[in-house]
Amino acid sequence: MRERAASLVDGDLRETAHRLLRAEQRALALLDDSIDETVIAAAADIAACRGRVLTSGIGKSAIVARKLAATLCSLDAPAQFLHAGDALHGDLGAIRGEDVVVAFSASGASRELVRVVKHARHLRAATVAITASSHAPLALICDHVLLIPQCDEGGGDYAAPMASTIVSMAMGDVLALLVAQLRGHRRSDMRVLHPAGDLGRRLRPLAQIMVGGDRLPLVPASATGVDVVREITAKGLGIVGVTDAAGQLIGAISDGDIRRHAMDIATLSARDLMTPDPVTIDAAADISQALDLMRMHRISTLFVVDAGRATGLVHIQDLLRAGIL
Repeated sequence: MRERAASLVDGDLRETAHRLLRAEQRALALLDDSIDETVIAAAADIAACRGRVLTSGIGKSAIVARKLAATLCSLDAPAQFLHAGDALHGDLGAIRGEDVVVAFSASGASRELVRVVKHARHLRAATVAITASSHAPLALICDHVLLIPQCDEGGGDYAAPMASTIVSMAMGDVLALLVAQLRGHRRSDMRVLHPAGDLGRRLRPLAQIMVGGDRLPLVPASATGVDVVREITAKGLGIVGVTDAAGQLIGAISDGDIRRHAMDIATLSARDLMTPDPVTIDAAADISQALDLMRMHRISTLFVVDAGRATGLVHIQDLLRAGIL
């Protein structure tokens, strides 16, 4: 049995995995080609919603609907998941006329979901269908119909929803992102809504972890090499910034630069030693953006600037202490 399993891993099972992923890739490509003004109009209605966004579905579509509600809440758009089956047993009372109901059904033929949408329309709530059939009962009664591609699920003889759930979820993500943009949701708002966990830590402002004030290693361009050594030694961060007469950051000197010029250090100035135009980050940026820059440029320190003046320094050790790495 184990030998058969091992041979399958090397052959049939691997091909099965690739076949599924290729099917999902094709489905997403078709979805990408289908995004049009209909999606924009639905997003605009949701963004203007004075109530809540209620997402609903049955089976696997219910799981996708629940995910959209969670994503919208993360983006400061009040949303709630309403299971279509539960709705018909008392939970229809959750729907109000100022709400928007987003209904997920690949077939568009779910009787429970159609009844939920009919009730929403009776209350004059806006309705959005995410379905693969423009002629299905669900599509025929909704204000907005967002079509997902009719596609091979990718499971071969196993008929469980796979590719269709991927594209349904992707359409939901598109809606959520457009709604966030239309509502003017900002990156800084995410910090307020995600105070705990990795995302919350990464979105904190740089001012919370950077070195600043008297601890910031800076020398004027006219400083002697000896002065540079004193400053970099006193501050202990392995780098010093170089400023011009107006206080603008114009260069940086690392301890490696000093070692390379050790024999001539007494005859050189900070301007001679510095690497001009160092990589910097704006003081309004967050920790995540600083980390991205450091990875991109493969550096361990990053000066923080405000209108060209150095106001802080972020070191890789600061990120470690903050629990980012």
